[in-house]
Amino acid sequence: MESRIFTASFDDGDPMDLKVANLFARYGLPCTFYVPLSAERPVLKPDEIRSLASAFEIGGHGLTHRPLTVIRDTEAWREIADSRKSLEDIIGAPVAMFCFPGGRFRSKHLDMLGSAGYLGVRTCELLSLAYPRTQRHIAVLPTTLQLYDRESWNYVINLASRGAVANAIHLRAVHSRSLLESMEIMLQTCLRTGGVFHLWGHGWEIDSGRLWETLESALKMVAALRPRVVPLNNSQVIREAACGGNGNN
Repeated sequence: MESRIFTASFDDGDPMDLKVANLFARYGLPCTFYVPLSAERPVLKPDEIRSLASAFEIGGHGLTHRPLTVIRDTEAWREIADSRKSLEDIIGAPVAMFCFPGGRFRSKHLDMLGSAGYLGVRTCELLSLAYPRTQRHIAVLPTTLQLYDRESWNYVINLASRGAVANAIHLRAVHSRSLLESMEIMLQTCLRTGGVFHLWGHGWEIDSGRLWETLESALKMVAALRPRVVPLNNSQVIREAACGGNGNN
């Protein structure tokens, strides 16, 4: 039988991630936080990263949060490899996952991730319930919904730009729906078909959009579905898929 998995991730290492983490802890749910060492916005301090890592997975998000597609290959390598080393020095544990700043990357950056020792990478591909797939020897984990009020045309652009036309099957279901309605629809689809429901967002975006109640309601929804849905962090999803508990969705 195919697995039904819930996973979540938050990007940018904003101080608001600590509030996000408190909500996930309240409902006993795992989450992966992708943390740059510096960025255009405030980022977590080393002691805060260590505190977060005591309960949640930490992933790389670059040294300086610069999109890899606008810098030289030597700089891109430093952003990928040195961010892993720096985070591992801070938390005293392996860093298995990476997330591309701005969601932008090229095939050569996947090769760099493998050379740097990462297990997998999380992309910004939306409306997916797929298990991780291997590209250029690295596991690639897509997402389902972003905790952000999106218009339907945003989904169309996202899927077209990433060539993820198969995910368009879910577009009609979430068209003109609220975030919570869309989440319930996609979770129920996941329960029927198997797959990975992946919620992602930014702590600062939740705060500026006043979406804290929405996030808590979403986590309540997921917690109520256990054990029918298994909550895992991002790298655990990849390891689960590698063990054979996966299919194609």
